[in-house]
Amino acid sequence: MTECNPFDSSSDEEESNNTDSEVYARVSEICWSQCHFMNIIGIQCSDICLDFLNCCSRHRCSYICDGSQCKNVVSCRHKWYCVEHGQMCRCQYVSDEQQCQNTIYYHIYATGSTFCIQHKCCVVECHQKIGLNDRHLCFNHYKQLYFCEYINDHGGKCINIIDNPFVEVFSPSQMSGDIKCKMNKFCQTHVCKVYGCYKCIRNDQTLWCDKHSLPCQYQLDGQQCSCFYHNSVQYKNRYCDKHQCHWNPSGYDDERCLDAISLGDESNDYCEKHYKQFIFTKYEYYS
Repeated sequence: MTECNPFDSSSDEEESNNTDSEVYARVSEICWSQCHFMNIIGIQCSDICLDFLNCCSRHRCSYICDGSQCKNVVSCRHKWYCVEHGQMCRCQYVSDEQQCQNTIYYHIYATGSTFCIQHKCCVVECHQKIGLNDRHLCFNHYKQLYFCEYINDHGGKCINIIDNPFVEVFSPSQMSGDIKCKMNKFCQTHVCKVYGCYKCIRNDQTLWCDKHSLPCQYQLDGQQCSCFYHNSVQYKNRYCDKHQCHWNPSGYDDERCLDAISLGDESNDYCEKHYKQFIFTKYEYYS
């Protein structure tokens, strides 16, 4: 007969090991369960839950209360949130008596905004809804914009925003060297291209204002060209870019030929003198 040794702990260790294995199995079953999130057609997420939650990290509600993130699974009807918090963080924008269905990013909602990205004023610090404009701005910020005042020959008004409505103007004639601030009323497309001039261009085909442009002197069959050229003291040209000879080997504007293009059938880009030189150079060598 085998005596029982009260100091023999092997049986206790075996029982303890069995108990630990069972506990570990139960804990593993709980910890590694499948995420409970279901999409709009009823397919369950295949990711694994961790930290004793019923969802994976991707489908955990993003709402934070008292410093702790909500542990509920998100709803397919409320992106980023569970059912409860999805209603709280729903965009409040209403159009045609229909409330927006979007939810608001939590980091935006936490700042006090009640509108989603689509319906919130694009100014970062502003939490107001967008107004009836194409700039994604609220009514107040839209009123603060400066629009170009250019009107074309057909009466069409420019809708571009002026990037720099206030410019600094320095006049060398002023002995004090004071810099004055001047109002710029035209966008980059419609302001005169002469540096320091902020007047509007003559028309959509001209790059300069009335002061810095003159009518092209080129005539064909008694009809004068309707375009304008840059009235520059430096270049001394009399023709628009189309009708001024294009001969310019160096590429610098002040070295371009100042004569008008020739009337020949094949010399539309050069004056008579430079057309001959162009033809000679073109056929000088076999390619």
